[in-house]
Amino acid sequence: MDLIFRLNGSVDNVVVTGASNFQVVNVKADLTLLTTEVDISLAAARLVGEHYDLVGDLLDGALPLWGNGSFE
Repeated sequence: MDLIFRLNGSVDNVVVTGASNFQVVNVKADLTLLTTEVDISLAAARLVGEHYDLVGDLLDGALPLWGNGSFE
């Protein structure tokens, strides 16, 4: 299955509101590599953060994404 989007990066001091109704769809953990993949379904949420630094792509590499700064 091709990924719709892929993001790598970090965020600092994030406040999430309106995310009380979510559903965990799938969880995969690899104890050897100490990694976890979580798929959730979220109807709506608002995120406000002090800083982000992200690199990624949409549509399996068709559209590159990158950026950094504060966000709301």
